[in-house]
Amino acid sequence: MTYQDGIPHAVRVLGKGNKERVVVLSPTAQRALFQWLKHRNLEGHPTSPHLWSHTSGARKGQPFPARTVQAMLKRVAKRAGLKEWARLTPHKLRHSYASALMEAGRGIDEVKELLGHASIATTQIYVHVSRKGSRRLLGHCRTCWGSAGPCRALRPLTGERRGSARSLCLDPITQGG
Repeated sequence: MTYQDGIPHAVRVLGKGNKERVVVLSPTAQRALFQWLKHRNLEGHPTSPHLWSHTSGARKGQPFPARTVQAMLKRVAKRAGLKEWARLTPHKLRHSYASALMEAGRGIDEVKELLGHASIATTQIYVHVSRKGSRRLLGHCRTCWGSAGPCRALRPLTGERRGSARSLCLDPITQGG
């Protein structure tokens, strides 16, 4: 992890096949990660090499398994009132993110780099999400956006033209990051 002015700026991500890349965080993600690290350092295992690790119990300091992350996502989605919360997965968010980037006018090469893909062919599969399907998924998130409407990166998918929800968006394009 790298820091700027005491705030996390970028994280090292290990992907499939132990491929390593550095991901620069949006300002919103920087603030969220800063808060998590404060909690982890006070309540958990401050010296754990794993960014996302258990803060108590027998697994204290050990990384969250993928299923735990998925369960957390479902809990948050259910609490937010998403109708199809049970079908939501981190991988579906990844697909939606790639599609939103493409719909916002980002080039396939840039999306490939952001997703950490080795091949454009893989990225093309990711962004081949129907406009109708994206609208349905993103339509459920309106409660998160409130009256401001979706952020600039997601607006093309929903047809919204109103203000910006920059403070709620984790998208680095919208955040200027």
